[in-house]
Amino acid sequence: SYSVIEKQDLITCLDTASSFSEPEFSKYCPAGCLLPFAEISGTIPHGYRDSSPLCMAGVHAGVVSNILGGQISVVISKGIPYYESSLANNVTSVVGHLSTSLFTFKTSGCYGTLGMESGVIADPQITASSVLEWT
Repeated sequence: SYSVIEKQDLITCLDTASSFSEPEFSKYCPAGCLLPFAEISGTIPHGYRDSSPLCMAGVHAGVVSNILGGQISVVISKGIPYYESSLANNVTSVVGHLSTSLFTFKTSGCYGTLGMESGVIADPQITASSVLEWT
């Protein structure tokens, strides 16, 4: 259970970016937001359709844990004509069409996560020319 006294910025798993009028905001997602009936449109580098559930998109982008929940920072910007689908962090986004606005996640002062941090680049895709072994 969650208390709004402890988390004044707590949102529900169904809240979407279109529910908020600010161009940039920070909210707290509860744990357990992978809803079987909810759909997200978008990808990590391009952003998500503003009708997508914020917390589920946050799990897809790797900026919040479905098991623990957590704080997300969201930036709203102009939409794109087409949203491709992708699989990330055991969440699949769907193909989407025109949206007037989209949202991205702001992490560590940057917009979105980098490929290795978000899981878009899988460990088997990474090679090294040398290795340092600690003893």
